[in-house]
Amino acid sequence: MEQNIKPKLQLLLGLAMLFWLAGFDVIYSLEDGDFDRKQWLYSIPVRFGVAGALRRFGFFHVVTVIFLALVHLSAHMGVIYWVSFAAVAAVLFWEHRIVTRNDPSRINRVFFDYNAYMSIGCYVTTLGDILLNGRFRVRR
Repeated sequence: MEQNIKPKLQLLLGLAMLFWLAGFDVIYSLEDGDFDRKQWLYSIPVRFGVAGALRRFGFFHVVTVIFLALVHLSAHMGVIYWVSFAAVAAVLFWEHRIVTRNDPSRINRVFFDYNAYMSIGCYVTTLGDILLNGRFRVRR
């Protein structure tokens, strides 16, 4: 990987992870709405309501997908990364379909199960793409 690409790539990956985590923080905070109100905490669900929190959850994850696509474009990742990227985008989309305003009962499943498997899968496939395509060099 060229030396001048590394800082840009690190920034893009960092921003992708920031928005990914922000989205999950918003969705997980839906369970604490009553507590937050009682304690005068202005969390996103308290300030904007459940529907507003779900919109922000969606926005954060759309931005995540955009930054992950920019990682591919800036680092010239291979097919393995694209497959991982498509899987991440599909799972994020599915999560937004199963956690709804009328049925937030699946929050824990989305937050703990899907997020855990998706993050590990994304890491492994990205690393695999880098190693298989020879973009990783060990300095001596």
